[in-house]
Amino acid sequence: METTLDAALSKIFGGAVESATSAGAAANGPANPPSAGAAAAAASPQAEDLKSMIHEANQHYERAQELLRQGDWTGYGEEIKKLGDVLKRMPAPK
Repeated sequence: METTLDAALSKIFGGAVESATSAGAAANGPANPPSAGAAAAAASPQAEDLKSMIHEANQHYERAQELLRQGDWTGYGEEIKKLGDVLKRMPAPK
């Protein structure tokens, strides 16, 4: 158990997880962007796919929490179902 979904996913999959909040900050431009060649060499297609799934799961979790705060139980349930679907698609850790 971890205190945040990001921390839990990071612990499970052994890497940093980009939350929806930090993704927005990253979209504004990193201070020291890596070169395109370095980024391509560092991430395999499977790692990129997993990273994408983690990001998608986090987005559903964040949206579910927002809907919960608003009292939208139907929307919350839908987002939790989507989160579960993403988690089921993720490969088991080795």
